[in-house]
Amino acid sequence: MLKKILIAALILVTVVVLSLVVFLATFDMNRYRSVVVKELESFVGNRVRVDHMGLRWQDGFALELTGVSVYPDREPTRDPVLELGQVRATLQLRPLLHRSIQIGSMVVDRPRIHVIRMPQGTIKVLGLSLQSRAVTRSSPFALLIRDVRVEDGIFRFTDNQTQLPFNLIATDMDFQLKDVSWTGNEVRGEIKLTDGKISLDGIGAIERIRLDAVGARNRIELKQLSGNFANGTFKGSGLIDELSRIPQLHLRFTAERLHLDALLPSGETRRAQLVGLLGISLEGDADLPALAGTMTGDGRVSVSGGALLHVNLLREVFNRLSLIPGLVSRLENRLPEAYRARLETRDTAFRPIDAFFQLRDRRIYFDQLDVATDDFKLAVTGSIGFNRTIEARGMLRIHPYLAEAFVRSVTELDALRDPEGYLLIPVLITGSLGELRFFPDVKGVAARLAVAKTSELLSDLLD
Repeated sequence: MLKKILIAALILVTVVVLSLVVFLATFDMNRYRSVVVKELESFVGNRVRVDHMGLRWQDGFALELTGVSVYPDREPTRDPVLELGQVRATLQLRPLLHRSIQIGSMVVDRPRIHVIRMPQGTIKVLGLSLQSRAVTRSSPFALLIRDVRVEDGIFRFTDNQTQLPFNLIATDMDFQLKDVSWTGNEVRGEIKLTDGKISLDGIGAIERIRLDAVGARNRIELKQLSGNFANGTFKGSGLIDELSRIPQLHLRFTAERLHLDALLPSGETRRAQLVGLLGISLEGDADLPALAGTMTGDGRVSVSGGALLHVNLLREVFNRLSLIPGLVSRLENRLPEAYRARLETRDTAFRPIDAFFQLRDRRIYFDQLDVATDDFKLAVTGSIGFNRTIEARGMLRIHPYLAEAFVRSVTELDALRDPEGYLLIPVLITGSLGELRFFPDVKGVAARLAVAKTSELLSDLLD
């Protein structure tokens, strides 16, 4: 008797499975495509197109949507503003009995998404104007997605709140979301970005981006962030807090061996191009999404193998020292050969640079940045803007052995020497990182010459 019951049960299960297989094999989901498209259009508020729909069994009912496009108009006469190449989602059935939506897995292939920050500061996803039927705190349903994979994504961000529109384009984005839950206004989950590339206006490309982050309790912990930039590497970690209000970012960041020639564009005249290997460490805070405008912090910068191409800094400063007529030509005619070569060298090579800085108001401030060569030291105070403009001044201190040779050739320079024998020339630095300009501070030089001349006259009178 028991054997007959088991056989009957086995036959029944076989019939159910076969019926399910036949159902999935013969069921044409495309018959309901117009209904699904209508619901999507009602939800996003724009024209939607779906090329194909399918249904299959894969640890639950797996729905496939292919060729999903959202258009800016009710008629698809223009290019789509949002695209999803293919979406595959597996819905688990048992949690529906407990008023919970659980998606076992979801794969989004080739998404194309454009996010814009409007001039008034609001964030808009092109193609989406979500209607009020979105899930809210009062909704009795909870949403849980066990695994989401995004492959070959392209995401674009345009900031129209800046003086000039800023564009960021992320391509080849592959990432995974795990255990994503949405209950009321709280979102939890993990994200792993395994590859990606970001192109920034006027800066270059950030490649091989990797990210490991966890979101919970109104915050996102950035456990690890790394990538390649300007032929160097960077890594960081941090925390994004107060997600439901104004998100606050706290970031720790380091970069090593960034190539200045890859980071900075050269000027049109190929003048004063900086080269070398840049290192940066920074710890700072900012409000999101206004990152650049609110970033503050303290850091340290280093440069090894640094040089200023196409400019001899000593010659540049002496050429512009108009208070002493014909200074450079007189030096070239009177200096010994070994010292004259100092003014004929095309480039200026620097010793390693190491300095601390502060970040605020879209600028990097240096209290003292020492730039040294074998012949001089330039102590700089000033700032560099996020737009790469420079506002700085410094004191050029030429070593006594070279200063002595200069003074023997042009005696007027003796008025610019200090008691230790250094030749001191105040300098103004302007322009941009791509094309630096150096000028002697004429007022400072004139003041020193005037003091020296007055002392000379008083000495003559006393004699």
